[in-house]
Amino acid sequence: MRRSRVLIVDRRPAVRSALRTALAGADRLAVVGEAGGADDGQERVRELTPDVALVSVAGGPDGDGVSVVRRLLEVARPPRVLALTAYDDERAILRAVDAGAIGWLSRDAEPTELARAALAAANGESVSPAAPAGAGATGHVPAARWPVSAAPARRPGAATALTRRERQVLRLIGDGLPNAAVAAELFISQETARAHLASLFAKLGVDSRAAVAAEARRRGLIR
Repeated sequence: MRRSRVLIVDRRPAVRSALRTALAGADRLAVVGEAGGADDGQERVRELTPDVALVSVAGGPDGDGVSVVRRLLEVARPPRVLALTAYDDERAILRAVDAGAIGWLSRDAEPTELARAALAAANGESVSPAAPAGAGATGHVPAARWPVSAAPARRPGAATALTRRERQVLRLIGDGLPNAAVAAELFISQETARAHLASLFAKLGVDSRAAVAAEARRRGLIR
């Protein structure tokens, strides 16, 4: 059985080592290399042709790491890119997806979740911790729900259907509720509420809570 090839990109050697260790027991994945930033990341992609690159998008050597995502996808045969970030870093999540990442995952994810997400991304499936109902346990949804290409780029404002849960979150945001209240109202964690908000940012092509509500009203999604 072919193993999906993984490249790890993070400026910190200790983090790269930890990620490599976390994936060591995944029998369908093989970590083929590491890189500290965009320049050597591009070199590793050309040399190793990985199926997926795990890229930290906060605190990287090229700003916040989003430019690393873009640079990796400029290579002739780019890998899928899975962004690793913090649950509450909504702007980084949105920018990474807009830059072409096929999805994102918390840097604190369990090794089994990380492995499943990396494999899903390698297979062309979008990944996020807060998937709509019916998605698999990894939090990913089939590529048909989130079209991808060799270098997928989600354009702000793209006509992407909202999930039932996203509409619920949108309604509560329109009512002026903060994330904590949204989470309590829907019986979800604050991390999940923030993830849904980040998804709304991407789907509505905005970058703030106020803009989410305004754009949703403009489109007739909420009153």
